[in-house]
Amino acid sequence: MKTPISLLWATPADAAMLASLHGTLFDTPWTTESFAAMADDPGSLLLVARTAGQPEPLAFIAGRVMADEAEILMLAVRADAQRTGVGRLLVEGVARAAKRAGAASIYLEVAADNVPAIGL
Repeated sequence: MKTPISLLWATPADAAMLASLHGTLFDTPWTTESFAAMADDPGSLLLVARTAGQPEPLAFIAGRVMADEAEILMLAVRADAQRTGVGRLLVEGVARAAKRAGAASIYLEVAADNVPAIGL
């Protein structure tokens, strides 16, 4: 049986944990303060994926809505959770939230050599 994954809105209290995960996956990590500010910004979309009973997140997605457009700024999935569908769940979750916020389109820019992101 698969362990259920919950998508939750991040809060400023999650900022240090998100910065820590981000730092393990990206060369130029965002700071705790950056994540706290994003979690506080009403135009931001910041979702965390967790499994029941686990304090550490599997992944998170950060985006923003401006006027009728949304943009995914980053998607971070822990190495041991990659290729499990959690990234797709987060993209679908942020797309639903963006639509509710009035976005008619959503964008995700990826590097030409980022094959997993292109597949997503």
